[in-house]
Amino acid sequence: MAYLNDEAVWEEGIRQLEEGDDCEAGVLNDPLSKLTHRTSAVKAMVEAESAARLEAEIVTASRLAALEGRGGPIAAHDFGSATPTQAALTQYACESIWGAGGTFAWNASTPAASTYTVEDDVHTAGEIFNATWVRNTYNSINHRIVLVNTSDTNPAVFVWEDVGYDTVNIATSTLAGLVKSGGDIEVSANGAVTVIDTDKLNGQAASYYRNAGNLDAG
Repeated sequence: MAYLNDEAVWEEGIRQLEEGDDCEAGVLNDPLSKLTHRTSAVKAMVEAESAARLEAEIVTASRLAALEGRGGPIAAHDFGSATPTQAALTQYACESIWGAGGTFAWNASTPAASTYTVEDDVHTAGEIFNATWVRNTYNSINHRIVLVNTSDTNPAVFVWEDVGYDTVNIATSTLAGLVKSGGDIEVSANGAVTVIDTDKLNGQAASYYRNAGNLDAG
């Protein structure tokens, strides 16, 4: 059993079979073959359109957050300085949200108008939602730097502000400023470290407190 060639090509003119036509295979298959080609051509066009739309709708989690206006964290980064420039912070945010490899153009007079072009799409820094933040890991300072972007105020504000030590510092064994060291817990805040002995309560061992074995001890 043979099958018709389903080449994806649009062919004009579908032959209509009439009385008196030869009933040989070539004559009978001609209109069927052309209709098959048309069907394959339409299928190819629909698939190409669907693929293009899907590609346009695929976004990273950070881009989705920015598009929906939630703001929030982008990946921690070593900016090579304790005080990164506004341009460096803005460029990194653009790359994190819209993907690396684009061209960044800083606008010093109107930072929100700075542009980031990637894959022929041009974005402005003003699209980065207010309260987006990044942790600067340079020299382990772990400062949180937050974007203030108020395009609806007069004058509009677009500035990254260092709000100090990030107490929710997630790195290696550190979580929320707590570092477990042996049997102790070190609590860090603004550079000061307090060591808590986890085997004691208020500095006293268990034997110091009344329990079932010393209820009558006085």
